[in-house]
Amino acid sequence: MPFCGVGNSQPTAMRRGSTQTRWLLVVAAAVTIAALRVLTAGGSPLMVSIMPEAVIVPGAPPAIPWPSQGEATVLVEGAGSLGSIGGEAPMPIASVAKVMTASLILRDHPLKGNQPGLILSITPAEVATTTADEQLGKSVIPLVSGEQLSEFQALEALLLPSADNIAIDLSVADAGSETKFVAEMNSEAQVLGMNHTLYTDPSGYDPATVSTASDQVLMAQAALQVPTLAQIVSMRSANLPVVGNVSNYNALLGTGGVIGVKTGSTESAGGCLLFAATKSIAGRPVTVVGAVLGQGNPANGAGSIISAALDASSRLMATTFTALQSVTGLPAGTPVVEAIGPDGAHVAGIIRSAIHTTMAPGVPVSLSLALLGNPSVARGANAGTVSTGIAGNVSNGMAGERVGVTWVGSLPGPSIAWRIDHIL
Repeated sequence: MPFCGVGNSQPTAMRRGSTQTRWLLVVAAAVTIAALRVLTAGGSPLMVSIMPEAVIVPGAPPAIPWPSQGEATVLVEGAGSLGSIGGEAPMPIASVAKVMTASLILRDHPLKGNQPGLILSITPAEVATTTADEQLGKSVIPLVSGEQLSEFQALEALLLPSADNIAIDLSVADAGSETKFVAEMNSEAQVLGMNHTLYTDPSGYDPATVSTASDQVLMAQAALQVPTLAQIVSMRSANLPVVGNVSNYNALLGTGGVIGVKTGSTESAGGCLLFAATKSIAGRPVTVVGAVLGQGNPANGAGSIISAALDASSRLMATTFTALQSVTGLPAGTPVVEAIGPDGAHVAGIIRSAIHTTMAPGVPVSLSLALLGNPSVARGANAGTVSTGIAGNVSNGMAGERVGVTWVGSLPGPSIAWRIDHIL
């Protein structure tokens, strides 16, 4: 009988058994590795917040002089809202819409140094359109064919005398058409969380351009973070090439700490004002932002309804600043979080410095804890931050004071008994 070598002639059953053996070895190795990981690392610690959800300045809440019509809201940046009136029903906002127009122009064409930025070259067609718009009762500035306006000058015309014709010209120069620009306005509104806002034109003259007081406060907070825009809305007057000196319709500028932002008035919108003011409270600068919409009786004329909006806003700001108090919300060293190991060991994290807040009595100021991902629980290591206001809302200015959190000790690893018990 010829000799049979093993090689490829090995019986099928033996080869199958060898394969099964190899798989068993792989599984055993995996289990061993998993067991070693448990023995060496243990489980991740559980993070538990042990701080209050909010701090409240002691005392009775102030009586806010809300207007008797339209919508209004007011808030303290870095702290929170003092409330609102009129609900969240979208209503016409008139030239307040131009804040979004200016914001987009500066987003797409930021001004640096003495650069002219976007240039508006006035054509005969734009002059004719301006004449027609003026006859319709729109707010316009005179234009001359061949005139050129720098971007800064155009924005001055847009935001101070509230020129509707410049709003159209800027939108076309930026996006190629008014329609495309309006689409960008609505897209940006969604980014800012302005969920009750619809723009149908860049000037706000169209009564179908609607929003709410709360949404427009979000707009103001974003706009005020753009230095050029904040500079222009704080100007009481400007000098333009053809029309000469123009005044800002916001007569509150320069009084009571007012730094902006924009007036608006039409028959459908009534008088509107998006406002912001800054004052020092206990040595700390505090900014109040708010909006009033739908003020006055349009039958009494544009000046009357703008005055009604200015008066309502002035009362809101004055009452708010009078009521504000600066307090220590949490002293330095306050425990705000605990790291709990899998076998029950725990270590506290404390704030490194005191948290201060400025708010009216009786109004809660939210506190939020933001921990580092997979933090190292070791004595003195950074654990994260605690902040006042609305967490994560830096983009709209609502994030307030922020302080660091430090672990007061090191979290020991799980005991050997716990590790062995959890191998499988």
